[in-house]
Amino acid sequence: MASYYSFGSWIFHPYSDWNVARRGRRDGLKNLPSWKDPHQPPFLVELKQVGDSMLREIGEDWSQVNRKMKSEIDSLRQGLEHRNALEAEATAEHSVAHEAYKQEHDIPPPASRASAFWYWLLLAILVASELPMNSLVFRLFGESEILTLVMAFAVGGTLVLCAHYLGEMLKEGYYKRRTNSIMVGVLILIPVIVVGSVALFREVYLESSPDAPKNLSQMAAYIGFCSFNLVLFLVGVVASYRRHEERLSRLLERRKLLDKKRSSRSVLQQEIARLDAERVKLFQAHHLRGMQIKDTVERLTAKYRTHNLESRTDREQNPDEGQPRSFLNAIEVKVPEHLQDIDADVTKARTAGGGTA
Repeated sequence: MASYYSFGSWIFHPYSDWNVARRGRRDGLKNLPSWKDPHQPPFLVELKQVGDSMLREIGEDWSQVNRKMKSEIDSLRQGLEHRNALEAEATAEHSVAHEAYKQEHDIPPPASRASAFWYWLLLAILVASELPMNSLVFRLFGESEILTLVMAFAVGGTLVLCAHYLGEMLKEGYYKRRTNSIMVGVLILIPVIVVGSVALFREVYLESSPDAPKNLSQMAAYIGFCSFNLVLFLVGVVASYRRHEERLSRLLERRKLLDKKRSSRSVLQQEIARLDAERVKLFQAHHLRGMQIKDTVERLTAKYRTHNLESRTDREQNPDEGQPRSFLNAIEVKVPEHLQDIDADVTKARTAGGGTA
Protein backbone atom coordinates (compact mmCIF):
# COMPACT_ATOMS: atom_id res chain seq x y z
CA MET A 1 0.00 0.00 0.00
CA ALA A 2 1.22 3.53 -0.74
CA SER A 3 2.59 5.71 2.03
CA TYR A 4 0.07 8.45 2.80
CA TYR A 5 0.35 11.73 4.61
CA SER A 6 -1.11 10.65 7.92
CA PHE A 7 -1.95 11.93 11.37
CA GLY A 8 1.20 11.73 13.46
CA SER A 9 1.80 11.12 17.14
CA TRP A 10 4.86 13.36 17.14
CA ILE A 11 4.15 16.30 19.40
CA PHE A 12 4.95 18.96 16.78
CA HIS A 13 2.98 17.25 14.03
CA PRO A 14 0.24 19.63 12.75
CA TYR A 15 -2.46 17.12 13.65
CA SER A 16 -1.00 15.48 16.74
CA ASP A 17 -3.25 15.30 19.80
CA TRP A 18 -1.17 17.92 21.56
CA ASN A 19 -1.23 20.38 18.65
CA VAL A 20 -4.95 19.92 18.02
CA ALA A 21 -5.66 20.59 21.71
CA ARG A 22 -3.38 23.64 21.56
CA ARG A 23 -5.24 25.01 18.52
CA GLY A 24 -8.53 24.42 20.24
CA ARG A 25 -7.42 26.36 23.34
CA ARG A 26 -5.95 29.16 21.25
CA ASP A 27 -9.13 29.62 19.20
CA GLY A 28 -11.19 29.32 22.39
CA LEU A 29 -9.31 32.18 24.01
CA LYS A 30 -10.22 34.25 20.95
CA ASN A 31 -13.85 33.05 21.20
CA LEU A 32 -13.58 31.45 17.78
CA PRO A 33 -15.82 30.39 16.25
CA SER A 34 -18.38 32.96 17.34
CA TRP A 35 -21.28 31.56 19.32
CA LYS A 36 -23.90 32.19 16.63
CA ASP A 37 -21.73 31.34 13.59
CA PRO A 38 -23.00 28.12 11.90
CA HIS A 39 -19.77 27.63 9.95
CA GLN A 40 -16.97 25.40 11.13
CA PRO A 41 -13.73 27.07 12.28
CA PRO A 42 -10.91 27.08 9.67
CA PHE A 43 -8.84 24.51 11.57
CA LEU A 44 -11.64 21.93 11.54
CA VAL A 45 -12.32 22.65 7.86
CA GLU A 46 -8.63 22.03 7.18
CA LEU A 47 -8.69 18.86 9.28
CA LYS A 48 -11.67 17.53 7.32
CA GLN A 49 -9.98 18.35 4.00
CA VAL A 50 -6.86 16.46 5.02
CA GLY A 51 -8.96 13.45 6.01
CA ASP A 52 -10.93 13.56 2.74
CA SER A 53 -7.72 13.86 0.74
CA MET A 54 -6.19 10.85 2.47
CA LEU A 55 -9.33 8.81 1.90
CA ARG A 56 -9.31 9.71 -1.79
CA GLU A 57 -5.70 8.61 -2.11
CA ILE A 58 -6.43 5.31 -0.38
CA GLY A 59 -9.54 4.86 -2.51
CA GLU A 60 -7.60 5.49 -5.74
CA ASP A 61 -4.86 3.11 -4.67
CA TRP A 62 -7.39 0.38 -3.89
CA SER A 63 -9.21 0.99 -7.18
CA GLN A 64 -6.01 0.42 -9.13
CA VAL A 65 -5.13 -2.69 -7.16
CA ASN A 66 -8.69 -3.99 -7.39
CA ARG A 67 -8.96 -3.45 -11.15
CA LYS A 68 -5.71 -5.29 -11.78
CA MET A 69 -6.60 -8.23 -9.54
CA LYS A 70 -10.18 -8.51 -10.79
CA SER A 71 -8.95 -8.50 -14.38
CA GLU A 72 -6.55 -11.33 -13.57
CA ILE A 73 -9.19 -13.28 -11.65
CA ASP A 74 -11.81 -12.79 -14.39
CA SER A 75 -9.31 -14.04 -16.97
CA LEU A 76 -8.61 -17.13 -14.87
CA ARG A 77 -12.34 -17.75 -14.41
CA GLN A 78 -12.86 -17.64 -18.15
CA GLY A 79 -10.09 -20.19 -18.45
CA LEU A 80 -11.79 -22.24 -15.74
CA GLU A 81 -15.04 -22.27 -17.71
CA HIS A 82 -13.15 -23.55 -20.74
CA ARG A 83 -11.43 -26.24 -18.67
CA ASN A 84 -14.76 -27.24 -17.12
CA ALA A 85 -16.12 -27.74 -20.63
CA LEU A 86 -13.09 -29.85 -21.58
CA GLU A 87 -13.47 -31.88 -18.38
CA ALA A 88 -17.16 -32.47 -19.10
CA GLU A 89 -16.24 -33.69 -22.59
CA ALA A 90 -13.53 -35.97 -21.17
CA THR A 91 -15.98 -37.27 -18.55
CA ALA A 92 -18.51 -38.15 -21.25
CA GLU A 93 -15.87 -39.98 -23.31
CA HIS A 94 -14.69 -41.86 -20.21
CA SER A 95 -18.27 -42.91 -19.42
CA VAL A 96 -18.73 -44.25 -22.96
CA ALA A 97 -15.49 -46.24 -22.75
CA HIS A 98 -16.40 -47.51 -19.27
CA GLU A 99 -19.82 -48.76 -20.39
CA ALA A 100 -18.35 -50.35 -23.55
CA TYR A 101 -15.86 -52.36 -21.49
CA LYS A 102 -18.51 -53.34 -18.93
CA GLN A 103 -20.93 -54.43 -21.64
CA GLU A 104 -18.31 -56.57 -23.38
CA HIS A 105 -16.87 -58.25 -20.26
CA ASP A 106 -19.91 -58.17 -17.92
CA ILE A 107 -17.65 -56.93 -15.13
CA PRO A 108 -16.50 -53.47 -14.07
CA PRO A 109 -13.17 -52.43 -15.62
CA PRO A 110 -10.03 -52.69 -13.49
CA ALA A 111 -8.56 -49.59 -11.93
CA SER A 112 -5.34 -50.10 -13.89
CA ARG A 113 -3.75 -52.45 -16.35
CA ALA A 114 -1.90 -55.47 -15.00
CA SER A 115 1.82 -55.04 -14.66
CA ALA A 116 3.60 -55.13 -18.02
CA PHE A 117 6.90 -56.25 -16.48
CA TRP A 118 6.72 -59.85 -17.67
CA TYR A 119 5.63 -58.82 -21.16
CA TRP A 120 8.52 -56.41 -21.64
CA LEU A 121 10.90 -58.96 -20.09
CA LEU A 122 9.79 -61.49 -22.70
CA LEU A 123 10.41 -58.97 -25.50
CA ALA A 124 13.87 -58.26 -24.07
CA ILE A 125 14.62 -62.01 -24.05
CA LEU A 126 13.50 -62.25 -27.67
CA VAL A 127 15.83 -59.42 -28.66
CA ALA A 128 18.71 -61.04 -26.74
CA SER A 129 18.02 -64.36 -28.47
CA GLU A 130 18.56 -62.72 -31.85
CA LEU A 131 22.03 -61.42 -31.00
CA PRO A 132 24.19 -64.60 -31.23
CA MET A 133 22.93 -65.74 -34.62
CA ASN A 134 22.67 -62.30 -36.22
CA SER A 135 26.10 -61.18 -35.00
CA LEU A 136 27.68 -63.96 -37.13
CA VAL A 137 26.25 -62.32 -40.22
CA PHE A 138 27.58 -58.84 -39.55
CA ARG A 139 31.08 -60.10 -38.88
CA LEU A 140 31.14 -60.67 -42.63
CA PHE A 141 31.62 -56.92 -43.10
CA GLY A 142 34.76 -56.86 -40.96
CA GLU A 143 33.47 -54.22 -38.55
CA SER A 144 34.40 -53.95 -34.88
CA GLU A 145 32.72 -56.23 -32.36
CA ILE A 146 30.77 -53.34 -30.81
CA LEU A 147 29.34 -52.20 -34.14
CA THR A 148 28.54 -55.81 -34.99
CA LEU A 149 26.52 -56.19 -31.79
CA VAL A 150 24.76 -52.88 -32.41
CA MET A 151 23.63 -53.96 -35.88
CA ALA A 152 22.57 -57.36 -34.58
CA PHE A 153 20.60 -55.65 -31.83
CA ALA A 154 18.95 -53.36 -34.42
CA VAL A 155 17.75 -56.38 -36.39
CA GLY A 156 16.38 -58.11 -33.29
CA GLY A 157 14.76 -54.88 -32.08
CA THR A 158 13.09 -54.36 -35.47
CA LEU A 159 11.56 -57.84 -35.41
CA VAL A 160 10.28 -57.45 -31.85
CA LEU A 161 8.90 -53.96 -32.54
CA CYS A 162 7.02 -55.20 -35.59
CA ALA A 163 5.70 -58.14 -33.55
CA HIS A 164 4.47 -55.76 -30.83
CA TYR A 165 2.47 -53.53 -33.17
CA LEU A 166 1.26 -56.37 -35.37
CA GLY A 167 -0.17 -58.15 -32.32
CA GLU A 168 -2.02 -54.97 -31.28
CA MET A 169 -3.52 -54.43 -34.75
CA LEU A 170 -4.55 -58.06 -35.05
CA LYS A 171 -6.27 -57.88 -31.66
CA GLU A 172 -8.16 -54.75 -32.67
CA GLY A 173 -9.32 -56.54 -35.82
CA TYR A 174 -9.96 -53.43 -37.91
CA TYR A 175 -9.14 -54.64 -41.44
CA LYS A 176 -11.86 -52.85 -43.39
CA ARG A 177 -9.95 -49.59 -43.37
CA ARG A 178 -7.38 -49.51 -46.14
CA THR A 179 -4.75 -47.85 -43.94
CA ASN A 180 -4.92 -50.62 -41.34
CA SER A 181 -4.72 -53.33 -43.97
CA ILE A 182 -1.62 -51.72 -45.47
CA MET A 183 -0.01 -51.39 -42.03
CA VAL A 184 -0.65 -55.06 -41.24
CA GLY A 185 0.93 -56.05 -44.56
CA VAL A 186 3.95 -53.82 -43.91
CA LEU A 187 4.44 -55.22 -40.38
CA ILE A 188 4.48 -58.76 -41.87
CA LEU A 189 6.62 -57.89 -44.87
CA ILE A 190 9.40 -56.13 -42.91
CA PRO A 191 10.31 -59.19 -40.75
CA VAL A 192 10.17 -61.48 -43.81
CA ILE A 193 12.58 -59.23 -45.75
CA VAL A 194 14.88 -58.70 -42.77
CA VAL A 195 15.03 -62.39 -41.81
CA GLY A 196 15.50 -63.48 -45.43
CA SER A 197 18.26 -60.96 -46.05
CA VAL A 198 20.11 -61.77 -42.84
CA ALA A 199 19.81 -65.50 -43.58
CA LEU A 200 21.29 -64.93 -47.02
CA PHE A 201 24.22 -62.93 -45.64
CA ARG A 202 24.75 -65.60 -43.00
CA GLU A 203 24.91 -68.28 -45.68
CA VAL A 204 27.54 -66.29 -47.59
CA TYR A 205 29.55 -65.91 -44.38
CA LEU A 206 29.44 -69.65 -43.66
CA GLU A 207 30.57 -70.49 -47.20
CA SER A 208 33.55 -68.16 -46.93
CA SER A 209 34.56 -69.26 -43.42
CA PRO A 210 36.93 -72.26 -43.19
CA ASP A 211 35.69 -72.98 -39.67
CA ALA A 212 32.07 -73.41 -40.76
CA PRO A 213 30.62 -76.96 -40.49
CA LYS A 214 30.40 -78.79 -43.85
CA ASN A 215 28.01 -81.55 -42.85
CA LEU A 216 24.92 -79.29 -43.00
CA SER A 217 23.34 -78.44 -46.33
CA GLN A 218 23.01 -74.78 -47.27
CA MET A 219 19.26 -75.02 -47.77
CA ALA A 220 18.71 -76.68 -44.39
CA ALA A 221 20.79 -74.02 -42.68
CA TYR A 222 18.91 -71.28 -44.53
CA ILE A 223 15.49 -72.70 -43.62
CA GLY A 224 16.52 -73.36 -40.04
CA PHE A 225 17.79 -69.81 -39.53
CA CYS A 226 14.65 -68.28 -41.06
CA SER A 227 12.40 -70.57 -39.03
CA PHE A 228 14.19 -69.69 -35.78
CA ASN A 229 13.79 -65.96 -36.36
CA LEU A 230 10.22 -66.24 -37.54
CA VAL A 231 9.32 -68.36 -34.50
CA LEU A 232 10.71 -65.66 -32.25
CA PHE A 233 8.71 -63.11 -34.25
CA LEU A 234 5.50 -65.14 -33.88
CA VAL A 235 6.08 -65.51 -30.14
CA GLY A 236 6.25 -61.72 -29.91
CA VAL A 237 3.08 -61.35 -31.99
CA VAL A 238 1.15 -63.82 -29.80
CA ALA A 239 2.37 -62.14 -26.60
CA SER A 240 1.34 -58.73 -27.90
CA TYR A 241 -2.01 -60.11 -29.08
CA ARG A 242 -2.70 -61.64 -25.66
CA ARG A 243 -1.71 -58.54 -23.74
CA HIS A 244 -3.40 -55.93 -25.87
CA GLU A 245 -7.02 -55.13 -25.16
CA GLU A 246 -8.45 -52.29 -27.17
CA ARG A 247 -11.37 -51.34 -24.95
CA LEU A 248 -9.29 -51.40 -21.80
CA SER A 249 -6.54 -49.40 -23.50
CA ARG A 250 -9.09 -46.87 -24.69
CA LEU A 251 -10.68 -46.70 -21.24
CA LEU A 252 -7.35 -46.21 -19.50
CA GLU A 253 -6.40 -43.56 -22.05
CA ARG A 254 -9.69 -41.72 -21.41
CA ARG A 255 -9.19 -42.10 -17.65
CA LYS A 256 -5.69 -40.66 -17.88
CA LEU A 257 -6.97 -37.75 -19.95
CA LEU A 258 -9.81 -37.15 -17.48
CA ASP A 259 -7.41 -37.14 -14.54
CA LYS A 260 -5.23 -34.64 -16.38
CA LYS A 261 -8.22 -32.35 -17.03
CA ARG A 262 -9.31 -32.58 -13.40
CA SER A 263 -5.82 -31.82 -12.17
CA SER A 264 -5.59 -28.83 -14.50
CA ARG A 265 -8.95 -27.54 -13.32
CA SER A 266 -7.98 -28.04 -9.67
CA VAL A 267 -4.74 -26.08 -10.12
CA LEU A 268 -6.67 -23.22 -11.72
CA GLN A 269 -9.27 -23.23 -8.94
CA GLN A 270 -6.52 -23.07 -6.32
CA GLU A 271 -4.93 -20.11 -8.09
CA ILE A 272 -8.28 -18.30 -8.26
CA ALA A 273 -8.88 -19.00 -4.56
CA ARG A 274 -5.40 -17.69 -3.73
CA LEU A 275 -5.96 -14.48 -5.69
CA ASP A 276 -9.42 -14.05 -4.15
CA ALA A 277 -7.97 -14.40 -0.66
CA GLU A 278 -5.16 -11.97 -1.49
CA ARG A 279 -7.69 -9.49 -2.89
CA VAL A 280 -9.80 -9.72 0.28
CA LYS A 281 -6.70 -9.25 2.41
CA LEU A 282 -5.67 -6.13 0.51
CA PHE A 283 -9.20 -4.76 0.67
CA GLN A 284 -9.32 -5.27 4.42
CA ALA A 285 -6.03 -3.39 4.80
CA HIS A 286 -7.34 -0.44 2.75
CA HIS A 287 -10.70 -0.54 4.52
CA LEU A 288 -9.05 -0.56 7.94
CA ARG A 289 -6.84 2.37 6.96
CA GLY A 290 -9.89 4.32 5.76
CA MET A 291 -11.82 3.67 8.97
CA GLN A 292 -8.79 4.68 11.03
CA ILE A 293 -8.61 8.01 9.21
CA LYS A 294 -12.34 8.61 9.69
CA ASP A 295 -12.15 7.78 13.40
CA THR A 296 -9.04 9.93 13.82
CA VAL A 297 -10.69 12.97 12.22
CA GLU A 298 -13.75 12.54 14.46
CA ARG A 299 -11.61 12.05 17.55
CA LEU A 300 -9.43 15.09 16.82
CA THR A 301 -12.55 17.14 16.08
CA ALA A 302 -13.97 16.23 19.51
CA LYS A 303 -10.63 17.06 21.17
CA TYR A 304 -10.48 20.45 19.46
CA ARG A 305 -14.04 21.30 20.50
CA THR A 306 -13.51 20.14 24.08
CA HIS A 307 -10.41 22.28 24.59
CA ASN A 308 -12.05 25.16 22.71
CA LEU A 309 -15.03 25.17 25.07
CA GLU A 310 -12.85 24.96 28.16
CA SER A 311 -10.87 28.04 27.10
CA ARG A 312 -13.73 30.30 25.95
CA THR A 313 -14.59 33.47 27.90
CA ASP A 314 -18.03 33.94 26.37
CA ARG A 315 -19.75 30.88 27.81
CA GLU A 316 -21.43 32.85 30.60
CA GLN A 317 -22.81 35.25 28.02
CA ASN A 318 -24.70 32.42 26.38
CA PRO A 319 -26.09 30.38 29.26
CA ASP A 320 -28.97 29.00 27.20
CA GLU A 321 -26.71 27.31 24.67
CA GLY A 322 -24.19 24.76 25.80
CA GLN A 323 -21.84 25.21 22.82
CA PRO A 324 -21.37 27.28 19.68
CA ARG A 325 -23.86 26.67 16.92
CA SER A 326 -21.21 25.27 14.54
CA PHE A 327 -20.29 22.58 17.08
CA LEU A 328 -23.83 21.21 16.82
CA ASN A 329 -23.03 20.13 13.25
CA ALA A 330 -20.98 16.98 12.96
CA ILE A 331 -17.85 16.86 10.84
CA GLU A 332 -18.69 14.23 8.27
CA VAL A 333 -15.72 12.36 6.84
CA LYS A 334 -17.24 9.86 4.46
CA VAL A 335 -15.36 6.68 3.60
CA PRO A 336 -15.82 5.94 -0.15
CA GLU A 337 -18.23 3.12 -0.97
CA HIS A 338 -15.53 1.04 -2.62
CA LEU A 339 -13.58 1.10 0.66
CA GLN A 340 -16.62 -0.22 2.54
CA ASP A 341 -17.72 -2.95 0.13
CA ILE A 342 -15.18 -5.00 -1.80
CA ASP A 343 -17.68 -5.45 -4.64
CA ALA A 344 -19.23 -1.99 -4.44
CA ASP A 345 -19.14 -1.58 -8.23
CA VAL A 346 -21.00 -4.86 -8.74
CA THR A 347 -23.57 -4.00 -6.06
CA LYS A 348 -24.07 -0.56 -7.56
CA ALA A 349 -24.53 -1.99 -11.05
CA ARG A 350 -27.11 -4.51 -9.80
CA THR A 351 -28.98 -1.80 -7.91
CA ALA A 352 -28.99 0.42 -10.99
CA GLY A 353 -30.15 -2.46 -13.15
CA GLY A 354 -32.94 -3.29 -10.73
CA GLY A 355 -34.03 0.32 -10.61
CA THR A 356 -34.05 0.58 -14.37
CA ALA A 357 -36.09 -2.56 -14.68
